[in-house]
Formats: sequence, C-alpha cells, structure tokens
Amino acid sequence: MSANDHSEPLSLSGLLFTDAEAECGTLEDRITQYFATWREALCRYLQVILRDQGEAEDLTQECFLRLYQELRQNRQIHETKGWLFRTGHNLAIDHHRRRDSHSQGTVDIGGMEIVDERHLSCEESMLHNERIALVRAAADRLPQQQRLCLQLRTEGFRYREIAEILQVSESTVSEGIRRALVRLMKDLHDQ
Repeated sequence: MSANDHSEPLSLSGLLFTDAEAECGTLEDRITQYFATWREALCRYLQVILRDQGEAEDLTQECFLRLYQELRQNRQIHETKGWLFRTGHNLAIDHHRRRDSHSQGTVDIGGMEIVDERHLSCEESMLHNERIALVRAAADRLPQQQRLCLQLRTEGFRYREIAEILQVSESTVSEGIRRALVRLMKDLHDQ
C-alpha cells in the first residue's frame, strides 16, 4: 500500500470481528464481545459530541441496547462497529440538539497519549500535561465536523466509514481531516 492510501486506520482500537466470527456464540455472547471491544472508543467519541461523560456513557449503553434489539429481530448488520458509531452519532446529535444547540465538543486525546507517565520526573510530567492541555485547547477551536472526523480517524475508522457515520462524502472527510491537521499544527506552532 502506498503512503498516501487513506484506507488504512491510524490505530487499532480493539479487535475487529466479522459477523461470521461473531455468530459462534449466543446473541448475548456476541453483544458482550462487541461491548468489551468497542465500548470505550464509542464512549470517547460520544463524549466529543456531548461534552459530558455521564451522558456519553448513557448513550453508549443505549447503542448496545439498540444493537441487541436489532440482532434479536434477526436484522442483518454487516459492519457492527460502523453501525454502533453511526447509531451513537445520530443519538448524540439528537440529544445535543435538544440539550443545547450552541455547545461545542472537544477531542478526547487521551487515546493519543503515548508517554508512560509512571516513569516521568515531576518536571517532565508537568511539561507533558502542559502539551496535552495545549493540544486540547487547539482541538477545541476546530469546527465540529473537523473535530469529529479527526476523532473517528484516531479511533481507527477509514475515510469511507467516517463518511458513512457522519453522512458526508469521502472527499469531505478527507478535506476535513486535512484542514484539522493543518490548523492544529499552525495553532500549536504559534503557541
């Protein structure tokens, strides 16, 4: 694959199961497996939209309840992870609109932190936390669609999958991520 191939995820956010692999157990086993695999990533994504951990956790549970109901009624879901994120996205947008149409989300960069803080000196830890705060502040200034595209990309989604979840074109996703990264780099360089 070429270095410019946008179809590869930036990171793996858990094991991916095909429906054929998941059918080996009972419906409850499948839901439990999906929950263990994708709950944290889905909750992080919903928190970007909602800016409230408790509400994000509630909607995460609602997504898995809806998945259970869909599968219990023998409805075909070909890409379970995409279905969960699309459902969560729609629920969060509806909830967000009802709650406060003027709120802006933040990117949860907790999953992007790669430094093991257990081995940092006090000074290194303070500098690390300061850099994280600067990145969060810069991400807060991004337009919402760019934040969502970037967050989904950090969760390992491909451009096509992000486009399906956000119900936009792949070119919109590509441009949104490009603009977000350019703006983040500029904002962080100017700091």
